[in-house]
Amino acid sequence: MAQVVEASKAAVHEATRKEAGRMVRALDRRQVARLGLGMGGTFVLGGALMLGGLADLGAGPFNPAGQAAVAWRDLAQHNPDPGPALAAAEVRTDKATGRRFYAGVSLWLDPAGPAPAIRTKL
Repeated sequence: MAQVVEASKAAVHEATRKEAGRMVRALDRRQVARLGLGMGGTFVLGGALMLGGLADLGAGPFNPAGQAAVAWRDLAQHNPDPGPALAAAEVRTDKATGRRFYAGVSLWLDPAGPAPAIRTKL
């Protein structure tokens, strides 16, 4: 009988030791997963708050003056010499304000594409 009790104690001890090790590993994995999710969520929340703050303050890419400056810069880059277009345009006067303006001026809003291929007949 003493052998049965001793064998039972040894088996329970071994099973408990294995189960405790498995529980510790599972607990560590859960903590790592929670930590990773928390850090990822904090990163996303920080980015969203930064974009919200910029939009609220009208700063960065949300700044209307900055957007207008970029639009004028692009317009100047895509139309490096507006002289010929202005020379061909008609100068008119606004009836309401008396200000003069160019009518019929074509300005490019997108960059010029590659030059067309030259076809030669042989």
